Amino acid sequence: MDNDSGGSGFWHHNTAPWENNEPSSPVSDSSSGKWFPKTVQSVELLIETEKSSTDEDVTPMQTNNNDESPDLPILPADCIMTSKIDSPPACREKIRSDQIVPKSPDIEHIQTRMFNQQTANEGRAEKNRNNRSLAYAKARAELKKKPPKKCRTRNGKTNKPKKAHLKKYDKVDIVLDVKRITTLIRFVSEQNQSSSECELRRTCPLCTTSILESAIREHFVNCHGAKFSLEPLLTADIRNHVISREVLQVKLKQDPHRNGSYFLLTVTNIAAVTILLKSIYVFDGIGTLSPIFSAEGVLRMKPGFFYEDELQLQVSDECVQSLLVTVNPIDELRATYDVVEQYHIKKVCTKCTRIAGTPLKLANLPHYRIPTSIRTLHENNYKLQNAAYGPAEYDVLRRLNEAKNPSSLNRDNYAKQLNMLNRIEVEHLRCEYNSYSIERPKLQRIKKVKKRKDGPHDVQILYVLSMNQFENRPMLISEDQIVEVDVMNDDKLTQYTGTVECVEPSGILFLLDDTLPIENVIRIRFSPNNSTFQLEQQALDRLAECQKEKILFPTRGDSAQRDTMDEITSFQWINIGISTNEEQMVAVRNIVNRTSFPAPYVLFGPPGTGKSSTLVEVIGQIYKLHPEANMLVVAPSNFAANEITSRILNVVPEKHVFRYFSRSSIRTVNDIDENILQISNMADKKYDLPYYQDIYLARIVVTTLATAGRLVQANIRAKHFRYVIVDECGSAKEISSLVPIGGLATCGDEIHASIVLAGDPKQLGPVIQHNYLKQTNHNVSLLERIMKLDLYEMNRTTKEYNNRYITQLRDNFRSHSMLLNFPNKTFYAGQLRAKASPELTNWALGWHRLPNPKCPLIFHSIFGNMQQHENSTSLFNVVEGELVLCYLTDILHHGINGRQVRQCDIGLISPYASQILHLRTLCIARGWEDIEIGSAEQYQGREKAIIIMSTVRSRSKHLGFLTNAKRLNVTITRARALMIIIGDGYTLQNDANWKALVNYCRQQKAFVYGKSLLSSATPNLAHVKDDLIVLTDKSDETPANTVASKITPKAEINPKPNREIPGKDKKQWQARRISTRVRT
Repeated sequence: MDNDSGGSGFWHHNTAPWENNEPSSPVSDSSSGKWFPKTVQSVELLIETEKSSTDEDVTPMQTNNNDESPDLPILPADCIMTSKIDSPPACREKIRSDQIVPKSPDIEHIQTRMFNQQTANEGRAEKNRNNRSLAYAKARAELKKKPPKKCRTRNGKTNKPKKAHLKKYDKVDIVLDVKRITTLIRFVSEQNQSSSECELRRTCPLCTTSILESAIREHFVNCHGAKFSLEPLLTADIRNHVISREVLQVKLKQDPHRNGSYFLLTVTNIAAVTILLKSIYVFDGIGTLSPIFSAEGVLRMKPGFFYEDELQLQVSDECVQSLLVTVNPIDELRATYDVVEQYHIKKVCTKCTRIAGTPLKLANLPHYRIPTSIRTLHENNYKLQNAAYGPAEYDVLRRLNEAKNPSSLNRDNYAKQLNMLNRIEVEHLRCEYNSYSIERPKLQRIKKVKKRKDGPHDVQILYVLSMNQFENRPMLISEDQIVEVDVMNDDKLTQYTGTVECVEPSGILFLLDDTLPIENVIRIRFSPNNSTFQLEQQALDRLAECQKEKILFPTRGDSAQRDTMDEITSFQWINIGISTNEEQMVAVRNIVNRTSFPAPYVLFGPPGTGKSSTLVEVIGQIYKLHPEANMLVVAPSNFAANEITSRILNVVPEKHVFRYFSRSSIRTVNDIDENILQISNMADKKYDLPYYQDIYLARIVVTTLATAGRLVQANIRAKHFRYVIVDECGSAKEISSLVPIGGLATCGDEIHASIVLAGDPKQLGPVIQHNYLKQTNHNVSLLERIMKLDLYEMNRTTKEYNNRYITQLRDNFRSHSMLLNFPNKTFYAGQLRAKASPELTNWALGWHRLPNPKCPLIFHSIFGNMQQHENSTSLFNVVEGELVLCYLTDILHHGINGRQVRQCDIGLISPYASQILHLRTLCIARGWEDIEIGSAEQYQGREKAIIIMSTVRSRSKHLGFLTNAKRLNVTITRARALMIIIGDGYTLQNDANWKALVNYCRQQKAFVYGKSLLSSATPNLAHVKDDLIVLTDKSDETPANTVASKITPKAEINPKPNREIPGKDKKQWQARRISTRVRT
């Protein structure tokens, strides 16, 4: 790394990196509006007892120890500066006036004022910027002074000469990838400062170890390593520990006005408290630690504020540099600990470097025939008796009834039962899609502009087919569906093929490669994609060749086959947070050492327990310790596959990772991370069939379950993969999970690859379209079934699993303990432990909307009317939508406890597509486009600081798929700091799990009901006074209807019930009115 000399926060190389003889002090650049530290005389901190100057509304960042905080040192006014906030222009003026105007010295605050000292020694970076501007202005002035030369052409006309272009710097575009590696809490311990008289000692600025001055470089290389590991910090003090959430947001962007090696560094405070920026260092990987900002206590940053500086970096394609930022959180007093956050900086290749080779040659898939008996049964709706039935039909009915028993699947009937269930699903889809065919459809041609992350927007020609033309509601049609259009032109039939681009309540939009003469269309058809079922059949055929029972029905005797790989006992952890979690360490050791082989190893990861981090650590350790082992990593969806790919790139060089996309992924190519595209078969943003060299040269191949079958179809090298890792296995059908196993983990009759099944059987399982099949084993994942085998069951006496075959992760790093208690006891037998950082989960406590200030949970019971759109079976509830808007308005306009909440911190969940569309429409109309709205399926594996759920169902005895316990589990485990549930508490108690949740909310005094938030003054909640009723009993009944729908629905699903309000003589319940405070 090359440092600039002079100002702008750069140090000379000849200055020792640990020396702070000339610490930086801020100087405001009024012309650019940026902050650059400037070299000044050293400033000694005056230690006195006084309170800090943070905002009173900021939630404190709490520590994990019981030590009392020391008195806050008073920082001199001329060594403190404030950073600018990344906020909308409307609120910038208020922020500036609040920061620039000096406060009274009598106030017990750290004085926040701008350092206004001007010096003659301007930094070289600033001089260069001014000189370039001056040179540019002089050049333009010279051009204006010189009279333009006239040039005559042959026809006598005079042409004006072209303007001379100014010479610009040769600029090389460089894109840097900045990724957070770890965040940890560091307590400053006392160091023995005794030293010999002839040699001085220095302190490592990161691990605070006292070292001889001559051994500093050796300490960096030997103790911290090439990537500057922070593991020595964990051993330096027993109180030091890793936290899972980031405190800062760091960005590096190439300076558009400078040469390619100059970058703009932006450090933003995204924590909930004010922090003091203490230092920023860059480690070049070869022993030099260079300070970028190292004047302790000079920069005070409120939540949302950012620090910006300019630095020069020389980053090679192979080198990974480390950026280390140290901050000190402050509330009423300065914390007794620092937060150290580490980032890795590496160069991103902007050009595809794929090696040309031989494309995969895909063999023909096996013919997929549907037996006549299944078609006959489907035509008769699987009735038990019919004159058209024969022995074959009755045999299928017998096996179907057997498949409803979860334990009926065994070694003898395994292939027959899965084949039968899969063919029933295919026949159902075929008949459903045939019913969607339309004769003489009316189409409309429209233009749609598709936004891209970079570059020009794409203009697409789409065709719209309105919903009112369908006889049956097309429930199964989704994006990427195949569309076939028949056109009759001059007695000639022409067929066009396209794909569905979008499904809306009003119609279906599809895309064609050619221009379609819409007036001559005679028929339109939608076809299911049967290739997935063919790949599943291929996997079953391959498994039939080997001893599949050792994989699918393992016993202790089967595991007697030991692996030939040497057992590894010593690990150097890539993610140092793993070293503090016993379950994660056990899982990594056993998977790397293949202790369960040939049986699958199960990684049971409940919500927020770090399953993905554990898998990435496993992959990184296998990459380091077994250089000859290749890995196949698969997931049910492209989203999950992309997520784990981005994490793998943090620990494995990109040249050893290949992401295999299917052809359908080209539709969303502009939404995929550029880093992932560059290591995939869509590097040029167009689909190419992978080369065999792509597979063979990569140590790690990542793809989806179905696409993994293409590798078998391409007949890749036998025994190529040593590990097959199936992520989110609990959300896939069992037969789908077999696709990457049959033929890739097996070869003939041999099992050669170690199989890892990761997921949570307590969360959402497979998506089955046929209601009849939901009652059978077809609705059970491989992970869920295999965990019921004796080998994987929990010991009822010890409450422990056999960690040679299965590990359950138990430390939850996501949610507040009060939010975790109910799902922990209901779904996980109380095995989970709340380990989330208080600064991430406690900041909503005490909010004026909480019925119980110590519990960040609200169950707001309200009565509404379920409604339906025309030609739709989905439901929506206008009253619940209005209540959601009330909470959103209050949170976004007034914040929570003085903390400004961003739209991206909030997630809205509803089980019904119409309610999701209704909420999205309401939010977009108010400019809230960054609030993510979706179903539980879309939020599985994700999290938000605040989750608001709308249950929709009201005044009904039937709850539909709200009764799915797995869907409830996913929904209530997404929130970190605040969970708000809006629904009809009386109706929801018709389900046992929802009844238990309602009772839990009442026990915690978190249950409210009423229309208190609904008002004509909803947009301005400052004028709304709330009267909430908090129920303090455990009764099943609630008062009668308190809110009626303001909008008369076209179709009301449920009439208004005639219920009497339970009186005190009929029901013993107490209600107390609370007048909640509203922030004005």
